[in-house]
Amino acid sequence: MLSIENLTRAEKLCMMEAIWDDLAHDPVILTSPAWHAQALNEAEQAHSEHQADFVSWDVAKKMLRDKQDREQLRSLLLQGAQSAPSGLADETYFASLRSKINSR
Repeated sequence: MLSIENLTRAEKLCMMEAIWDDLAHDPVILTSPAWHAQALNEAEQAHSEHQADFVSWDVAKKMLRDKQDREQLRSLLLQGAQSAPSGLADETYFASLRSKINSR
C-alpha cells in the first residue's frame, strides 16, 4: 500500500482531485449531516444581518494563500530571531550583497 507521507504535496493534491472526480460521478446520493445544515443556516442569518459577507471562491483562495504566506513569513522571522548572530551587518557586508546582485 502506498504511504501518503511519502507523497509530495502536488501528488497528494492530484490524488485528492482524482478522488473528488470519482465521487462526483458516483450515483449514490449522500445526505449532509445535521450540523452542516445548521452551519449554512447560521451563515445565511449572519449574512442577512450584515454580520458576515460571502466571497467568491477565487477571493477565498487568495485570502487563504495570503494567510499561509503570512504564517510562513512569521515562522521564518521567528526562526531568524531565535538563531545566533552570524556576523556584523556593516558596509562591507552590504557591499558584498550589492556585488552579488549586480553580477547577475
